[in-house]
Amino acid sequence: MGREDKYNRIEELFYKGESEVAEYFIQVRQVKTGSEWEEPLTSMYVTKDSPHFDTHEEGMHQEILDNLTEEQVEHYAKNLMMYFNSTLRAGESPRELVSLRIEKV
Repeated sequence: MGREDKYNRIEELFYKGESEVAEYFIQVRQVKTGSEWEEPLTSMYVTKDSPHFDTHEEGMHQEILDNLTEEQVEHYAKNLMMYFNSTLRAGESPRELVSLRIEKV
């Protein structure tokens, strides 16, 4: 879902009175250098132990669901780090999840 589509969806839910829309952010650390940054969590990597395995097939999904619990966000953030680290290219350093932030919109 593109950024404009996402904001249109947020606006649509807001006007319907559904205010539990959130944006998810992860603090990431590059293992080799120790440098940290925050980035939006905009996709989810579903595995057999994922909360939404019964509704989403296993693998990468380029959308993230609304109304996730903190535990679910952490699960998908850890899965994303695991996936990224398993697909490193030459010269890339592994990353680790430092923290997450949920911002209600």
